[in-house]
Amino acid sequence: MKKEIIDAVSAAGNAGITIGRACRIIMLPRDRYYAWLEGRCPDEATEADLEDRSSAPGCTPHKITPDERRAIVDMAKDDAYADLSHRKLAFSALDEGKVAASPSTFYREMKAEGLVGKSRRSRPKNLKKPEIEADRPNEAWQYDVTYLRLLAGIFVYIVFILDRYSRKIVGARASHTRRSEDIIATWEAALGSEGLLESDDKPLAFSDRGPEMKAKSTREYFRDTGIAQDHSRPHTPNDNAHAEAVIATAKCEYLYLGDFENIYEVQDAVEDLVDHYNNVRLHQAIGYVTPQVKHMGLEEVVFEARRRSLARAREERIEYNNGIQVTGFDKEWGASQEDGTLTLMEPILSGRL
Repeated sequence: MKKEIIDAVSAAGNAGITIGRACRIIMLPRDRYYAWLEGRCPDEATEADLEDRSSAPGCTPHKITPDERRAIVDMAKDDAYADLSHRKLAFSALDEGKVAASPSTFYREMKAEGLVGKSRRSRPKNLKKPEIEADRPNEAWQYDVTYLRLLAGIFVYIVFILDRYSRKIVGARASHTRRSEDIIATWEAALGSEGLLESDDKPLAFSDRGPEMKAKSTREYFRDTGIAQDHSRPHTPNDNAHAEAVIATAKCEYLYLGDFENIYEVQDAVEDLVDHYNNVRLHQAIGYVTPQVKHMGLEEVVFEARRRSLARAREERIEYNNGIQVTGFDKEWGASQEDGTLTLMEPILSGRL
């Protein structure tokens, strides 16, 4: 077809019609006519010369290598990164030194493998809800990572570790990254503070399926330390609800109340909130005692003291309302504190025992 068009335009030119007018008559852009010829004379152009060719360059010097392409596909198929978009995956690969490529490159390679527009996570069949059994302190720890924005717009990440039995925050650490190293450092400090570094009876480590939790270095640390590791089901944050809840409390009741200029201020605030959360704040799920009291096994002492105080108050109200006025009621109420009913609770509730 191109050969016939060029011959027709050329014949019109030989008949005295300009090339531009001939092209307008057949509604062919003149630039395209000359582009087809590529500088040749119309009579010299052959069918082979006029065949359609791709406009893409024959070689792209900066295209990714086959090894990089395999690394991108492997990361996209890895369950540890299954929740990440192609953009987050690209920057995670860059930070971890696996592949240095743009998000658009990740998108193109993932699309070619059919990994865009659907969940990339492999879903085991009949996956049951994990059961976390904890009948004593330090039997199972749940942990998670959250973030906080500084005034300068920089993000700070905070790892929280929660004892499943007592709800005590046994570890918390702020850092500028959320990598495996941050998880390990927080666990090391928590095990040290609970005196478990040399123990053979270490707690279960339970978390969601974040990449830093499932990273090879994290798995190796738990294995070498003698800690069993378990994870929540895919896309099921309720499986790790206790860790999610303590993060919500930490942010809403403490961290969101302040503005922070640097990570040191964040770490100071985290230490203050952990102290208040463990030693002052009463926790509904454990009978309105502090997590430290529960962790030390003193909750029954508090419960008994409360029962005795309520029983004494009930008896005194009955006497009062029956018309039996007790002389020096306030003095007797003060004496009830001196007998140890309430004074016993003071050091417990303040975390001094």
